[in-house]
Amino acid sequence: MYSSINTSQMFAQVIDGQIMRLNLRRGAKIPGVSLGKNSSTADYISNGLYPIVGTKPTYDTNVSKVSGPTYNVVDHTVVKTYVVTDKSLGEMKISKREELGNVFSNKAVRPIVDTGLGFNAQGGYRDIDNELDVTHDITTDQLGLILTAIEISGASLINNKWTLSDAITSATTKEELFNIDTNTGWGII
Repeated sequence: MYSSINTSQMFAQVIDGQIMRLNLRRGAKIPGVSLGKNSSTADYISNGLYPIVGTKPTYDTNVSKVSGPTYNVVDHTVVKTYVVTDKSLGEMKISKREELGNVFSNKAVRPIVDTGLGFNAQGGYRDIDNELDVTHDITTDQLGLILTAIEISGASLINNKWTLSDAITSATTKEELFNIDTNTGWGII
């Protein structure tokens, strides 16, 4: 009877119960072992190449973290194990601050950069007072109004960032921290 072969199956070389090499693919060149991609799993096992079993678990990255994997020989397989643990309040605050930084960049910095008004092509600040971008057909008065709007919006956005940052710092429980929504209070730009 013909059986299908999992060509993506990974193996570990095990000698005297000890794992010597990990993540070997079918058909990998291993000194002293001559197996092809289509050799059976039983042939691999009889040559000291045990299938690796186990997958990384799904988990909520907001409140948990994963460590591992660890590998253990069990019967004629190598079991890959991960451990999911709760993040500490401090670790959750670090993640929330990173999230806030990403949201701030997307809500405040990117819209200004996308206008081309505040930055040059190399990503540095332009001298807006002495230079008009000829690709924008606007007058100096219109440019002044735009820059004033950006300045007012920018101040509001920075204030919102600090308000949220203060809320993250002062959170005393994981639930309180988890309930801080970094996507609120930004207004429309």
